[in-house]
Amino acid sequence: MSARIEARDLHVGRDGAPILKGVSFVAEAGVFVALVGPNGAGKSTLLRALIGLEEPDAGACLIDGTPARALAPIVRARRVAYLPQARPVYWAMPAGAIVALGRFAYGAPARLEGEDAAAVARALAACDVAHLTARPAHALSGGEAARVHLARALAAETPALLADEPTAALDPRHQLAIMQTLRRRADEGALVIAALHDLALAARFCTRIVLLSDGAIASDGPPETALAPERLKQVFGVRAAFLGEPSRPTIVFDLPEAD
Repeated sequence: MSARIEARDLHVGRDGAPILKGVSFVAEAGVFVALVGPNGAGKSTLLRALIGLEEPDAGACLIDGTPARALAPIVRARRVAYLPQARPVYWAMPAGAIVALGRFAYGAPARLEGEDAAAVARALAACDVAHLTARPAHALSGGEAARVHLARALAAETPALLADEPTAALDPRHQLAIMQTLRRRADEGALVIAALHDLALAARFCTRIVLLSDGAIASDGPPETALAPERLKQVFGVRAAFLGEPSRPTIVFDLPEAD
């Protein structure tokens, strides 16, 4: 099944304060989209709205042409996997069982067999956590826990995957490995949308950048245009310079006073 996620003139507010202000965009299968922007720009809220976890004040979010909030949870879970920014586990659940929850929408078998077991094994390997399956959640480091929860989302093997800061708390090697995994999922035909703070990682691995500023889209396009230095200065208030090869960019930032 292919994937298409759409926001139409989306407005979302909380406690009387607007968070998203008329956001519209369409993302389809085979694309790795990065949502970037300053703290408070609306990235996490947009991800939640796209899968129906935030009720819009106006506008709509559609998954494969159907309003996200109109889909039955089990149907939605088979179409879109979601990795939230906060991932608390309040009991001593082993890491392997957490990853297996990614197959819950397909029947949550008490004992993984067949394709369920294969999907979990693929996710464990992709996130380098196969050696952690017996370790309880409370004994995982922050980076290990982040990889375990991403493996849970990958195990669903849905047509679309939305991830909120999937590289947070990871060391450089695992940041690169996770971004390679997400890009591979897109190259294999999935739609991947991730909220990211590392602009260099976004520029290197993502095929499309949506830059949010104050709840609206400031730019949308390939990395070389969406992350143009003048746009970054306007949105982030910093001076930016791109160094290195286009396929492996490094972005150096300075405060405006350094101009």
